[in-house]
Amino acid sequence: MEAARNHLIITRDLILQGTIEPVLGRLSDHLRNYERPMLTLGDARATWLQNGAQQELPEVSVSIKRVLLAHEYVDMSGDPHMQAMNATGVGRRYRIVMADVPGLILVGGLKTVPDARQGFLVLEAPAVDGEGPEGMLEAVRNLPYLLVNEDLIEAYYAV
Repeated sequence: MEAARNHLIITRDLILQGTIEPVLGRLSDHLRNYERPMLTLGDARATWLQNGAQQELPEVSVSIKRVLLAHEYVDMSGDPHMQAMNATGVGRRYRIVMADVPGLILVGGLKTVPDARQGFLVLEAPAVDGEGPEGMLEAVRNLPYLLVNEDLIEAYYAV
């Protein structure tokens, strides 16, 4: 039986799926915690974007500064906060060019624009417009939202 992997973390080179340890709130809380430079996932699966190789790891730590995209797999039906966030609809649509991955362009709704104060932005109803590593494109397909590292955005504009 495969273990539940509640968190998706994507860097330029890796896709990590696992569960953040210790659990101290939402994924966004962990990513915006500037006191902890590393994020630790337990019972993780690492997929190397360069060659597609996978490795099961009992524990892996990743630098929060290197996280491009993240997602928390949750059942939103039981979470009043997520229900309220999604009930307001998708924010204004933007095209986002990511700095570390040539050709990776994301399109989705942002309720707030990058301002270097939030760290990670919520991109609602994300879609990939452009190219990027095949494994990365597959990992983000059909997700209701992505957390995008503002520090790794090269450019963005309204569409």
